[in-house]
Amino acid sequence: MELELLGGPFSPGLCFGKRVVSYDTREKIVYVRTEDGLTLEGLMIEPARKAAPLETILWFHGVHRKFSEIEYVEIGRLLAGRGYRFITANMRGHDFGTWFRTEKGAFLGGSAWELFSQSPIDVAAWVEFATRDCAEILLAGHGVGGSKIVYYQSERRDPRIMGLVLASSASLFREKMRQDLQAEAEKMIMEGHEKELLPWGTRNSRQAATISAEAYVDLNRVHEVLYGFGNIPPALSRIACPILAWYGTKEKLVNKDIDDFLSRVRHTATSSQLVVTKKLVGVDYFYTGSEKAVAGQIARWITKLRDFAQQRE
Repeated sequence: MELELLGGPFSPGLCFGKRVVSYDTREKIVYVRTEDGLTLEGLMIEPARKAAPLETILWFHGVHRKFSEIEYVEIGRLLAGRGYRFITANMRGHDFGTWFRTEKGAFLGGSAWELFSQSPIDVAAWVEFATRDCAEILLAGHGVGGSKIVYYQSERRDPRIMGLVLASSASLFREKMRQDLQAEAEKMIMEGHEKELLPWGTRNSRQAATISAEAYVDLNRVHEVLYGFGNIPPALSRIACPILAWYGTKEKLVNKDIDDFLSRVRHTATSSQLVVTKKLVGVDYFYTGSEKAVAGQIARWITKLRDFAQQRE
């Protein structure tokens, strides 16, 4: 389903006290229906004058965030200006909490109530939408969105995916979550209180928050697959398609931790055909004011993937 917002170029104007650049793009609010009946919203940004789009970038938000974040939209407009289609897409975990209307009644989502194990359902719905008229799909995940696309691709090994972009995704290797609440969460579930929240501060990434008992137990199960456990290798090690991972120097990790994180990506992604890591100087987690740098990284990555594919032919 699509709802066209603007059929022509953007006009310059003011936004948050800053002058907005004119973009020759076309934008549509779009919707997908997941296999379990949820309706997810997104924004599709395309070049205004290109009949057939080049590659499509599917961008998935970080924790507590949503498709319409101003930085995401700006990155999309810049990439559309370079000839790409960009879809910034909601998942069931957008914002802290959200209600979905379904045929079976109300469904509680958001970062506090989503089940991470269901995230591949959301990614799959957006991939199906994007591949209707474009065969080349690049998955990009911001923060925990990066963990979700890694989980999706490691489980489904979708041949339509040309590559991944892991944008500031420290949760690939660790989740800032209290680890001492498993018994309490399981007890809450047994007593029928699976939707009730654990103590505030249970989740503590960039701001203190929490999640439901049900989400906590689900996340711990997924972590065994995502991070590796016993004879189970980490999800990142099972991905064959090319991977780009970056971290900004203005994010909370100190430089040594950033270097360690990027090194760990390179050493873990042992099945990938191509692994590139970048340290983005002067870039913070939200990419505020760094949208052009982020868009440039993605555009250069796509060019590299094209060259890489030609060399393998």
